[in-house]
Amino acid sequence: MTKINDLEKILADSQKSIEKMEQEANNLSQEYENYASKAQEELGKQIFEKYVGKNENLEKLEELESKITARSEEVVKDGYYVKGVPEKRRALRSAVQEDIFKKVAKATDEEKMAIGTYMAHKNLISTCNGFGYYKNPTSCGGCQSGERLLDGLNLKKYAKFEGDRVYKIPKEVKEEAINALMEKTNIMKDAKKDAKEKQVQSKEIMKTVESEKKKCEEIAKKLQVYGVFSKSDVKDEDIETIEEKMPSFIKAMKKKNVTFATADLKNNVGVMLIDESHYYGSGGCEYGVTVKVMRDGDSEQEYFKWRDAYSSGNDNKSLYFNKAKIVKITDKSVTLELKSNTSSKTETFELAKSKSKNLTGILNEHEQEKWQTEYDQTKKNLLKQHYMSNATQADYIGTNYLTHGVPTTGKQVPYDQSQIVDEQVDSEKGLAAIVIKSQIDAAADSGKQYAWTGYLIDKNGKARQVYSDNASQMDLKDGKRIEVKASDLLKEKKK
Repeated sequence: MTKINDLEKILADSQKSIEKMEQEANNLSQEYENYASKAQEELGKQIFEKYVGKNENLEKLEELESKITARSEEVVKDGYYVKGVPEKRRALRSAVQEDIFKKVAKATDEEKMAIGTYMAHKNLISTCNGFGYYKNPTSCGGCQSGERLLDGLNLKKYAKFEGDRVYKIPKEVKEEAINALMEKTNIMKDAKKDAKEKQVQSKEIMKTVESEKKKCEEIAKKLQVYGVFSKSDVKDEDIETIEEKMPSFIKAMKKKNVTFATADLKNNVGVMLIDESHYYGSGGCEYGVTVKVMRDGDSEQEYFKWRDAYSSGNDNKSLYFNKAKIVKITDKSVTLELKSNTSSKTETFELAKSKSKNLTGILNEHEQEKWQTEYDQTKKNLLKQHYMSNATQADYIGTNYLTHGVPTTGKQVPYDQSQIVDEQVDSEKGLAAIVIKSQIDAAADSGKQYAWTGYLIDKNGKARQVYSDNASQMDLKDGKRIEVKASDLLKEKKK
């Protein structure tokens, strides 16, 4: 197909151009990073010397570290430390650290951040994954040392829990402190000016890259549309007419995992097949096909499950439809012949022809954007509402399944974050349905307890609860099924 070939060439050329621009931007950015790294080291050195200065133990440690870095045979032979070197290193580090912690007590937190970064960089203290990171509890010497460093500098208050026993000072917190100090100094003044100019150039190039990527995304979506239509009897020259006369249909095709589409331009009817998968937390994945019919901006759909999540005995591959043919259109309905690899089925969708465009209930582009903003905020609010942020449970070793007999770390960890596990959106009409899974309890005999809550979101972005069920890990293991689908909730709303 000529149109597809043309689009593929445009896409390939654009992607090559983007790669070149990204490489140029990365090179400029790297030059800034090189400056920042050197300047940060120089800053840390100046502040370190301001508060700590020099002493005999520090000089001995620095000399030892330089020999280790150079792999001098005095300290490292055949890849192994010479006997007594690790012990000497630990003793020197311990003595140096105690001295440093006393001397920097009056330094600001920003200065302590620079000092800690410098100490980790110069190996004046052992760390795991750099300054500001540690696990607790742990047998890792680097993590234990890293935690002592934060204690000694009184910076532990900035470390945030990140899950799985990990605590870390956020990167942006460290950068903000270092940058604030950098602005107050004239370190590498000429290099600083040159590096900032290159950083600006890099950002400008990346703006162009992002713009070009969006164009590529649109071309890719158009290619997807042409590719899907190529499986039907729709002619290549008719696709642009469909794009013009049935924009809602084309927009829906670009959003979904559409495997087949066909259309009747005369009657403004479009049909698409959408591959679906649903994971319910145990057993496996359910697979199905959603048949969606659109007419004058309105739509109806039907879901056909062909693979069961729990038992292959419930599978029915004759419902794995991969083609559809419009066989009859009346003022009130559309009849399709649905085909799989093994059989066919006739299905009628009650979808009346609109007498007036004003009756379709379609939001204009500005209204859709406003609704999308309100909908996104509503989702955030619901996720926050369902997350029990103050609740904790025992941290079991080696498993996320709570059970008697499994040892714990002795610590309490937060509940699982709430998440949207299914979502169905009709932005043209300002309607959506979501299903939220959230942890609501935990017990050693039944595991974590989860709730599944379904909401409908209206044109004003307001949510209304329409479904609720719950199950524990033990319930799910014993065969309880939670099979609510957002598409079913939205379908009920439209009835």
